[in-house]
Amino acid sequence: MIYGSSKVSREVRMTRKIALVGPHGTGKTTLAEKLGKILELPVLPEIAREALVRSKVSWRVIATVKPLYKLWEATLYEAILEMHRRDMFFVADRSLVDVVAYTEAILGPGAVAEMFPDWKEDVRSIGYSALVYCGKPYSEQVDGVWVRVNKALRTMLQTLEADEVVRVIWLEEGDEGTL
Repeated sequence: MIYGSSKVSREVRMTRKIALVGPHGTGKTTLAEKLGKILELPVLPEIAREALVRSKVSWRVIATVKPLYKLWEATLYEAILEMHRRDMFFVADRSLVDVVAYTEAILGPGAVAEMFPDWKEDVRSIGYSALVYCGKPYSEQVDGVWVRVNKALRTMLQTLEADEVVRVIWLEEGDEGTL
């Protein structure tokens, strides 16, 4: 089953859409809240985290059941795509790219090609002003999922940047004083 939309809006709109991208535990939520205050923009929360808290289901449990995980990621993809296309001014704690990267890390690249074949065009259609990559973990307990997600994110962001789909701002080790 294919998720997302192949209908890409080519309209030019004045927007300010900043999304934070990165594996878990890199300070995206904290940075989103600070950027939102500084830029006087609403902060869109990480909907995956909120949904898990409300449902009292562990992400690790979902990730072990392949059909359930596919449904979970497809639902997140559609929700983020719709919300980020609709809203014109925001700082987002996560982006559409995060969903695609987690799908690749857990299910493999074949799942991305099957589920989200138009993900790059969907990212373009959102019209992000910038994706801010947060790549420095705040915990010494970096697990295998973190490593796989980080690798997928970096590769995807480099591709998006090279294809001029979106501007990427890279915050990494040693960038503590740059904001």
